Order: sequence, then C-alpha cells, then structure tokens
Amino acid sequence: NSILSQKDCLKTTDGYNYLALDDDVWMYTGVTSVNGDQSNVGFVLSNQRTMETKYYKVEGATEASAMSSAEGQVQNLKYKATFPLLLNISDEPTYFIALKDDAGLVKKYAMVNVQKYQIVAIGDSVSQCEENYLELLGKNQLPAIAKKMKISLEQVKKAAENIKKLNPRPAQGFDSGGMMRYIVPDVTIVKFQDRFEILQNSYAYPGIQINQEYLQMLETDCGKEAREYLNGKIHQARQVQEAIEKRGFMLLNLAKCLMEVQGDFFLYGPKSLRSFMMKEAAERLSVHESTISRAVKGKYLQCSWGVYPFSYFFSRGLKQPSGNLQEKEDMSAVRIQQRLKELMEEEDKYAPYSDQQLKERLEQEGIVISRRTVVKYREAMGISNSRGRKQF
Repeated sequence: NSILSQKDCLKTTDGYNYLALDDDVWMYTGVTSVNGDQSNVGFVLSNQRTMETKYYKVEGATEASAMSSAEGQVQNLKYKATFPLLLNISDEPTYFIALKDDAGLVKKYAMVNVQKYQIVAIGDSVSQCEENYLELLGKNQLPAIAKKMKISLEQVKKAAENIKKLNPRPAQGFDSGGMMRYIVPDVTIVKFQDRFEILQNSYAYPGIQINQEYLQMLETDCGKEAREYLNGKIHQARQVQEAIEKRGFMLLNLAKCLMEVQGDFFLYGPKSLRSFMMKEAAERLSVHESTISRAVKGKYLQCSWGVYPFSYFFSRGLKQPSGNLQEKEDMSAVRIQQRLKELMEEEDKYAPYSDQQLKERLEQEGIVISRRTVVKYREAMGISNSRGRKQF
C-alpha cells in the first residue's frame, strides 16, 4: 500500500544551484518521481527575492547522471564534476558542468544535453566546450528536423544535400592579391622497369656566384682595408655555397636511405609505408637527429605515387603483441590510418561502424590499438564519428 500511495508523487533531486536571470537570483533543482526510474520529469526554479516559483516540465537525465557522463569523458584524468548549471543552448535544455582535479582547480568544462543525454561535449574553455556541443547538436539530426518541421525525411535529406553543396565562405575564391606558391619537388625518384633513379632538382636551390671583378681586385694593389673587406665577404659567400652543396648532398643521401628502407612504398604505394623515425635515419647517415629535422623541413619528394613532404616518410610505429619483429617494424601509423579509412569507406552507410567496432575490426586483422587511438586517427583524417557518417 505504501508503494501504491506514492504513485504520481514527486520529489526534488539531491542538490541545487543558482541562476542569474534578469537581475534576480533563482535557485533551481531537478524534480523526479518518488518511485520512478533515474530520470528527471522537470525542474523547479525559485526566485530568491520575490519567492516566485516556476515549474518546467522537461524529461531527461538527472543532475547526478549528467555528472557521471561528464566524468566518464575524462575518466583517465580522474577529474570530478561539480553540480551542474541549467542553461538554454540553442533551445536545448543543457547541463553545464565544471571538471576539477584533486586540488580543486577547474581543468575542463562539459555540456550534457538533458533530453539527449548521450550528447556530451568537453572543452578546455567555456567557448571551446560550447563550440563542440553545438557541433554535436548539429550532427545528423535529420529525423528530429523532419519531426519539428512536419515534413518527410526525404525532403529533409534533399535539403541537406543541397546545403552541403553550398560554399560557407563565398568570398574565399576571390584573389587575395598574394602570389600563389607552387610546390617544386627537391628530389624525384623515377621508377624504371628494373631499377629506380634518384634525380636532384638543382633548380630548386638558389645559385650563388662570386663576381669575378672582386676576385681580380684582390690581385691588384687595392689597399689593406679594401683587401680585408673583400676577403671577408668572399669567405662568407663561399661558406654559403658550401652550405647549399651540403644541403643538396644531405637530401640526396636521405633519398637513398628512404629508397632502402621504404622500398615497398615506392613499389606498391602508401599501404606499404613502414615505420621509420628520424633517429634511425640519423644513425644510418652518421649525423645528428636535428640535422635530419632541418634537412627535411619544407622539402618535397616526387615519385610515381605523387608528391610528398619528406616528413611523410618518418612515421612512428606501433608495437603489436603478436607477430615477428619484421611485422612490428612495418606497422606504421600511416598504414593504420589508411586501413581505418578503407574500413569506413566500405562500411554500411546506414549503420556505420562505431569507434569500438573499428577497433575490433582492426584486431581481427592483427592490428591492436586502443579505441582512443582510433578516435585520434579518425579525427586526424577529418572524418566524423558514426553519428556524423550515418545516412538515412
């Protein structure tokens, strides 16, 4: 009888917070059913000056559930969520939460949608958090838009396709007045039937010559002061000439080194790119790692697969729990990204893979990485999550 007597009875949730609205301070708290599930049925706002009370009927997650969702997004950092503020973001009731470390310092911010509590955004600042939240709100809400507009899903899909064709920056195509810079490869690797040839583009380097008139002046009686001045400048010019020659020589040796290590890439393409670090190249060429870093900065290599920056060929590998040493060396981050991209291109567009499913698919192929790494690689390629890729 005691349970039946509690039917349709409401109670406030554990906790409250304050809102500043129109120069007044309002206290708010969530309202939930006494014997219901762990969800809110609305919110109560009480004006601290006039004692006016308002009730807003909004079904959704409780404050405690939202705090748990926010903490789950930064589980590895062990931040604790504060009791949330209730905000209206784009006509969506939203919990705004600060995430603090053990010292009580705010490290990140979170926004959790009250009704669609699976939408959780995290940011290092309030503005970044809001930007991430708005982006999540806008991702693939086609059924909700159709319901709101009272039109068919097909009409919404057609409108979405038309919008995608529009240029969000219509003035971007106008000439800014600047000079267009073309990429000129510093080294070209030419593939013949039975061998490769490495060609250096000498036109990519500035030509520095010493004026013969100044050299002839040194053979005359030009005076001690003029002679010292000319000798100093000629010495500087020759140092620059030697530096350019050394740079070209280093790039040539580096290209030969890449040919030895990344031979499969030049034969079969990006899928065969191996793990290779600048430190290893430096050891092979008996130079310091910083020398390699300076040598490849802003330099490009052309081959039958396209034009690539030299830095493209240096990729950190990921250790795999099984397989021999050769396989471990070959497992470069670029190869894993390439395979991830292929999996997402081959997936069912109406039921795309989640990040966890992509992780499991890679594991089936012997590529063991964490779900967090899958997210990192996917975002690096500019690809949306499963919600953003889904078609209706």
